[in-house]
Amino acid sequence: MAWLIWRDPEKLSPEEHQVLSALTEKLPALASVGELTHRFVHAVREKCVQDVEAWLLQAKENESCEMQVFAASLERDKVACWP
Repeated sequence: MAWLIWRDPEKLSPEEHQVLSALTEKLPALASVGELTHRFVHAVREKCVQDVEAWLLQAKENESCEMQVFAASLERDKVACWP
């Protein structure tokens, strides 16, 4: 499941799209986690601090406890990583 979320949606096979669709239908929160995951990866790859800051705000408010914990850990490390 994590692999399907992390992977670029354009690179998923039709079968993988079906599985991901079925998962997000059963677990609607998974769709928002997937969107946040892709936005985070893009912001980091592009080295866009503003996008990461905006992402942190949304991730901390996400219904996924795991996403909230991840965002909080990044907030704690922010001083060491970003000027």
